[in-house]
Amino acid sequence: DPMMEKVTGLLVDARYQSVEYATQSRDFESVYAGLGVEQVFSPKLLGSLRGGYQYVDYAEAATGDDSNPYGDLSLTWLPASKVRFSLVGSYSIDESTLLPYASQERARIGLSMGYDLTQKISLYLAGSYTDSQYDGGTVPTVDGEAVAVPDATENWGTISTRLTYQVTLRNWLELSYRHTDLDSDLVAQQRSYSRNVGGLG
Repeated sequence: DPMMEKVTGLLVDARYQSVEYATQSRDFESVYAGLGVEQVFSPKLLGSLRGGYQYVDYAEAATGDDSNPYGDLSLTWLPASKVRFSLVGSYSIDESTLLPYASQERARIGLSMGYDLTQKISLYLAGSYTDSQYDGGTVPTVDGEAVAVPDATENWGTISTRLTYQVTLRNWLELSYRHTDLDSDLVAQQRSYSRNVGGLG
């Protein structure tokens, strides 16, 4: 309805998260407490914002516990019936994909577009950038003693595209391509790379 009024929704954000690894000493628990707002600016523009404080309790890390602000942002724009854009952003303490760190402070921003070329063919483009900060203090202790592990920074950049064709109501054919760049200051581990991946299925 083009005459639809603006709508605002307020919410309370309270969450509990338990992260468990194969090595128990890296486990941690996290509690989120915050507020959020969802806004319908117009039939073609929608947005949401959520933020608050996050408390993290590590099982055996040298830091013991940590606290940090967190936030999530989402914005969707529908300029035409066949086109849609989405912008997302987030910042929080999250689980770690890098040994021996128990967690990471991660900031991420992403932009995506979807375009329906026909009733059965759609094109998708997306790009994102992620900054990950690893604190040596989150590394598990050994016999109660802190381990000397340096802080680390890794930056990810990803660009992807997909072309989909709807064969039947529940079956799709997809052609995809993804380019990823990882820039890591952990030179000894040689984690930095540039990768291209394509697929058809």
